[in-house]
Formats: sequence, C-alpha cells, structure tokens
Amino acid sequence: MRTSNPPIVATWLLERLYTGEKSESLIGDLVECYSHGRSGAWYWRQVLAAIALSFCKEVRGHIFLAIRAVVTGWLAFFMFRFISFGMLSRFHLWLHLYHKVPLLFVGYAAAPLTFLPWALVWIASGWFLASHHRPHSAFMLLAFSGSVLLWNLQGLPWTIHLLFEAMSNPRFVPQLAFDLMELTLPPICIAFGGLLAGLSKTSPSAQEKQHVT
Repeated sequence: MRTSNPPIVATWLLERLYTGEKSESLIGDLVECYSHGRSGAWYWRQVLAAIALSFCKEVRGHIFLAIRAVVTGWLAFFMFRFISFGMLSRFHLWLHLYHKVPLLFVGYAAAPLTFLPWALVWIASGWFLASHHRPHSAFMLLAFSGSVLLWNLQGLPWTIHLLFEAMSNPRFVPQLAFDLMELTLPPICIAFGGLLAGLSKTSPSAQEKQHVT
C-alpha cells in the first residue's frame, strides 16, 4: 500500500469546486484508491471528472441559476474592465509602465504586461460573483468560467495551427504560449477571484434541502 498522500492541489480543488453531495465520502474513496496504487494522473482525472459531472448535473436542475451566473459574471467583467482601463487611459499609467521595459526585451515583456490588467479584471469578476452568491458560489463560478472558456474556444483553430507550426519552427513557440495563456488564463483568474472571496461548497440542491428542513 502506498504511504504518500494524493495530489494536494487536486484534493483542494475537489473540496471547493465539487457541487454535488457527499464530497467527503468521494474524497475518501479516491484517496483509498490512490493508496492502493493508482497514479497521480489517474487521481487528477477522477477529480476533474467528478467536478465536471457534478456541475453538469446541477446545470440540468438549475438552468436559470446558471444563466444568472453567466449574465452576472459578464456584467461584472464589463464593469471592472470599464473602470480599470478607464483609469489606465485617464492617468496614462499603462504607457508609463510600458516605457519602463528595456527596449531589447519589449517584445517578450509586453505580453505579460498586456495580460496583467486583463487578469486583474477577471479576478475581480470572479470575486464579485462569489461574494454576492455565497450559498452556491462554486456552482456559479463554474458556470461563468465555462461560458468564458467557450467564448475563447473560437480561437482554438488558430492555436492548433500555431501548434503545428511550432513543431517545425521554434520561433512560433512564444506566440503559441501567448495564445494558450489567452485561452486558459481567464477561467483560472475567475476561479482565483472566487477563492479570494471564499468559495461556498454548498450545492443548490443541498441549499434547497436545508431550507426545507
């Protein structure tokens, strides 16, 4: 029997993003399987599958709540984008920061600087959504993150094209990395913002049962 602990991050995400009931027993079963020789990759697959399946189940039962999460999240995003980029333009903060970058490295350093204000906007959007929907913030964050990911997938064909180009020409690797960041960074930032606000594990189903009792 294996004595090492399963991936901590995976367990941590399962505890906070699993929207179904009996998460403790599920974690116990996965940990037991891991201790009997299952790999870390297998553990991660089970965790992500459990989160996805529990979310899909909740969406089927609470479609209007999912729609509200998407609408609220996008409204929060546009609000914070207007505020943040308005301040950057009004006080010329972005231009000042850009000129601080050495000219030799500006091609590589400009991309992280470009992502920074967007990342802050996505984090703020996730924080706002989780703060105002605490009874089922994990479910609503997943709904909002999923909508953002689906929107970003429209650029997937170009990313795949860059992948094949990078396999034969290394000069496409930085551009591929930036495209992958554009695809994956928003959902990650939204989840991080929700964690800053304090995610609630309570699923909509469990919340309704609590009101009934």
